[in-house]
Amino acid sequence: MSTNHVGILFDSRFDNTGDAAMGIVMAKFCEQHDIDFDIVDPLNFNPASYALMIIGGGYLIRDPGDEYYDMFRVNGRHIWNAIGVNSQLNLDHLRDYRYISVRSQKEKEQLRGLVQGVKVVPCITTLMQGEPLPEGITVPDGTIAVHLRPRVVNETNIESLIEELPNHVVMMPFTHYLEDKSFMEGLAWERRDIEFLPKLSPGQLFTYIGNCKYVISSSLHASIFAMMQNVPFFVYAEEKTQNYFTDRGLEWHLFKTCEELKRKIKQLEKGKVIDFSAIIKADTAATRRHLDRLKTAIEQALVEQGQSAPSQIIPANKAVFEKLHIKLLTNVIKHRDAVIFTKSKKLHQQARSIVDLENKVKALQNEVRAIKSSKKWLLAQSVVRLAKSLKPFK
Repeated sequence: MSTNHVGILFDSRFDNTGDAAMGIVMAKFCEQHDIDFDIVDPLNFNPASYALMIIGGGYLIRDPGDEYYDMFRVNGRHIWNAIGVNSQLNLDHLRDYRYISVRSQKEKEQLRGLVQGVKVVPCITTLMQGEPLPEGITVPDGTIAVHLRPRVVNETNIESLIEELPNHVVMMPFTHYLEDKSFMEGLAWERRDIEFLPKLSPGQLFTYIGNCKYVISSSLHASIFAMMQNVPFFVYAEEKTQNYFTDRGLEWHLFKTCEELKRKIKQLEKGKVIDFSAIIKADTAATRRHLDRLKTAIEQALVEQGQSAPSQIIPANKAVFEKLHIKLLTNVIKHRDAVIFTKSKKLHQQARSIVDLENKVKALQNEVRAIKSSKKWLLAQSVVRLAKSLKPFK
């Protein structure tokens, strides 16, 4: 392959809407600027085949030793593209990079002392655009879109709140690799009017979210989709969502408990004004400036190609991906089991309560029978019959 190509390396192996959206935005960027590119398979690539590699976005930098995510630690004169960072270890190779950008100030702080000139930029899915919805999929007025992962349900007991939500509630699969669709469908919902969306493309999900009243999510990118269309959202608070939305002063939209979420929804329903217009304008402009810097770095790399060959790495075996997927699904199953255990315990307690009530009813019935067979009861009944038989005095 000619080295006038650019390799775009992100977590394209997992079926995740956020990662797929990054690929869509980057492919469109390259096409608009007539840049020859490949979406690179993380398990089968050679950096020497490219003038440079654009790595990210996504939550790619983990502690060394993970056979899959170590594939994103590429040596050479490359680019970090709005990457999520969760490690400060073994990052010396970044000193050779042309351009380094991360998604939050907190992640920039993690790189302090390691590299200079790090830029904080919005996630590139900021520039995501919608697609028409499939035939038969509509968004009724007042729709509330909900995306749940097993961990969030296990740690918040959020289902009880979902049962009480007003309006039309729709379960929205988003992190497909975590089997969120089957999980949400499998929860024992008491209300019968909940709708379950089929699997949609990133562009279709963007359109769907843009027509909702508000969104409850456990995904960073589902929340970005909402924010960029001025749709109120609530997202489960974990490191990457806290980092991203704290930078934008949107801590109010994070929740950690069911009670906290319930309180905030009540404020929204009572008329709390939500307007992301200023953030949308700022993030859009910042992302376009970021892509301009990418374009400059790519043009420079194409001019310099052949002057220094990038380091090569040995492609990972596909078994690496399978091992990681098994690990992720094992964690999903652990949280599902915890949800099942909690529900089973609740059902057992309810069953015990029913038995207790049945015993109380039986005891009361026995008391009534005892009263009815007593001499006092029989005498009272005789008096009542006698009174009914007597004619009124004239």
